[in-house]
Amino acid sequence: MIKKLTKSSQLILKNHILFINKKVIYYGNIQDKIPDFIPTIYSTIYTHMYNHYNTLINNIQNHTIYYSLFPHENIISNFDTLIYFWPKNKSEANFQLQYFFSIFKKKNIFL
Repeated sequence: MIKKLTKSSQLILKNHILFINKKVIYYGNIQDKIPDFIPTIYSTIYTHMYNHYNTLINNIQNHTIYYSLFPHENIISNFDTLIYFWPKNKSEANFQLQYFFSIFKKKNIFL
């Protein structure tokens, strides 16, 4: 069960006005219910960690949640903003961000 927002999510929440008219993808090490607190046009969540997927699917409301190593390019093209939650493993982050930077061009990215 997810109980409270992490410090990084609290920072994003303080700046929620930036996301009101955006289509947002949440990706990375999401550990809380931040998508439920940010008003967006539309948002979806990607995770590549099965245990995070199970937790998110049972705790997050009104958002599409995907379990996949890489988000599908045809889905990403419909979004204009990425909110990336940095994992502890730097090589994992590097691997994920290289993929995103290659296909998520001319869009907003928040790390």
